[in-house]
Amino acid sequence: MKKTGLLVANGIMFAAMLASCGRTAGTGNAIDAKVDALPENAYVYRGQQSEQVVMYYSSIMYTLRDQAREYLGKEKFGIQAGDTEDEMLKKLHDAKAVWGIMSPTSSAGTVYPTYYLYQHGYTLGFKTRQEYDALSDADKEKAMIGIEQGTYPDGIDSLMTGTIDVTCGFMDTRYGSAYVQSGTKYEKREELFTNTYTIAVTDPIMNDTVSVRASLSDKKREAISKAFKAATKDGDINTEGTAAWTLYMIYSHTGYVDAKDSDYDSAKEMYKWSEAQKGNNVTIPTNVTYDSKDTTDTEKKIKIQLVPSNDASELENRAKALAPKLSSYVNNEYTFEITVAPSTGGYELTTQSLVAGQIDAGFLPAASYASAFISNPGKVDVLLSASRAGYKVQAEDFPGFTEEAKILQRKAMNGEIDANGKDIA
Repeated sequence: MKKTGLLVANGIMFAAMLASCGRTAGTGNAIDAKVDALPENAYVYRGQQSEQVVMYYSSIMYTLRDQAREYLGKEKFGIQAGDTEDEMLKKLHDAKAVWGIMSPTSSAGTVYPTYYLYQHGYTLGFKTRQEYDALSDADKEKAMIGIEQGTYPDGIDSLMTGTIDVTCGFMDTRYGSAYVQSGTKYEKREELFTNTYTIAVTDPIMNDTVSVRASLSDKKREAISKAFKAATKDGDINTEGTAAWTLYMIYSHTGYVDAKDSDYDSAKEMYKWSEAQKGNNVTIPTNVTYDSKDTTDTEKKIKIQLVPSNDASELENRAKALAPKLSSYVNNEYTFEITVAPSTGGYELTTQSLVAGQIDAGFLPAASYASAFISNPGKVDVLLSASRAGYKVQAEDFPGFTEEAKILQRKAMNGEIDANGKDIA
């Protein structure tokens, strides 16, 4: 069927597409821009973590504040405190803002932002600039310009250097993919928060999975479960070099719990919706027959693959450090081998490798698991669900996912309310 909805560019087309957007990066980095200080009584957001462990996260979308855009020689969007989300979206649309998005099956980087736009009248989702220009005037009012931003750190850097105008990602890429990442140019830079402006917070998204090929033996499943649960207890997220710290640096995971397929029913429904936007009518399989499990393990190696949501070289370094620790937690009965999928098409490649039985397990976002379940029934099982420390602004201070709660979370990130949730004049 004809596909008319989401379209994410191939990574090799990145530069060419930027040129077609008619926008180039400005001089410098918005991290160095000076913006007006927040009022003294404003809620201060720096990605603070909660002690509450949650089984969900959200996607957020954010842009640069106008003063930071000016620093880069970019035109103002005119977004200001008091604007509704519809008003902000119209300003971005009318200025032909370029949105950085992720793989088509990335829940936080593409699927939920697209659904958010759909709910606000932009029913054609993200289009390349060439596709956007080819639309009728009426259809242009229903679309935003989107390009693949690479990894989440790439998206942050592209925003801060003016290559893109909006970035989409998990809550909060500024914190998890930059602020706490040691040795990076954005480490502990508060300007990541003060110089940017949150546009919206989405509905909750189920946490990432550790999914396995359906034919994997029970013994290997038990080994994977035991090893990863043990890793989260080995040290802590603040002690560099420990297994717990390494896992946190990879995907911000702080724990793992046993999971079952039905836990991800909402992800399947969202995947079905996103495919419908592309003209694809999919049916969620029922009464699935899974591949028979291996009864013996002729190979004592467990092959695991990471999707490249963060810097690939850093992921590879951390994977190499983590693998022998995982092996030790199962008394070296099995040897863990962890690889990182290529940045271009990485989410889909990991899913394909799992379906083909080339790897034993993969870290799949909820949407990728849903895609695998629907497209290849009986080939993939969900084994574990990740747990995370919640973001304090969402888990404690302004909890919930009503429209009112999400607006308060957005305003708090922007310093537009006080600690009691009252608007600051």
